[in-house]
Amino acid sequence: MLKAIQIEWLKSKRTKSLMTSMAIILSGIVWTVAVSRVDGQGVESFFDNQDTHALILPLAISIFVSRIVFNEKEGRTFKLQASNGNGLQTVFHDKLWFASLFFVLMAILYSMIIFLYIVAIRGASVAIQLVGIQIATLSLASFVQVCLYLTLALSMEKPGGVLALGFIGSFLGLIFQSQTNKLWSFLIPWDGASFLSVYKFGFDPKADQGFYTVDSQLALKITIYTLYALACYLLARKMMLKKKGELL
Repeated sequence: MLKAIQIEWLKSKRTKSLMTSMAIILSGIVWTVAVSRVDGQGVESFFDNQDTHALILPLAISIFVSRIVFNEKEGRTFKLQASNGNGLQTVFHDKLWFASLFFVLMAILYSMIIFLYIVAIRGASVAIQLVGIQIATLSLASFVQVCLYLTLALSMEKPGGVLALGFIGSFLGLIFQSQTNKLWSFLIPWDGASFLSVYKFGFDPKADQGFYTVDSQLALKITIYTLYALACYLLARKMMLKKKGELL
C-alpha cells in the first residue's frame, strides 16, 4: 500500500491537485478566523456545526479526485496499467487510500492551525481532546466524500459531472447545515463534519442571540457515521466490481 501511495503522490504532483486542494482548505481557515474576529465569537465557534467544512470539503475533494483520475484517463495510463494486470479494483483502492491519507493530513493541518491561532493569538485555552476529535471526524467525513467522488470519477468519461457535483454538494451542504443537530442528517454526505461537530449552534429568538451546546449524542453519532462510512466504501467497491475491472 505504501508503495502505491508513493506512486500516486508522484503522479499527483504533475496535476497540481495537491496545491489546489490545499489552497481551498487554507482559504477555509482564513474565512473561519476572519468571521470569528468580526463577530467576537468564542472558542466553541471553531468546533461547531456552522463551520466552513460543508462548503470547502466538497470543492476540495471533488477537484482533487477529478484531477488524479482524469489526468490519467486523458494520458491513457489506465490502459497501460490494465495491460500490467492492474484492474479497476487496484486503481480504485490505490487512489482511495492516497486521497484519504491526503485529507487526513489536511484535517491535521486545519486543526493544528486553528489550535495555534486560539492559543497563541487569541490567548485562550482549548482542550487538546477537541483537536483530536476534530481531526478524527474531519477525516471520517472526508473519507465518505472521497468514496463518492472517486466512484463517480472512475465511472464517467469526463470530469464535468464530478466537478458539478462538487459545487452542488457545497450548496446542499450549506442548505442542510442547520439540520445537522438531527440524527437523520448523517445521510447527507456533504455535512458529515457538521454532523460530527462537538458543539451545536442554536438561536434564541426571545433573547435575540445565539448559543452553543455540547452534543451529548456525539459518541453515538461517531459510531453511526463510522458504520455509514463503511457502508459507503462497500457500496463503492461493489460498484467497481460490477464494472468487471474495465477501465475507461
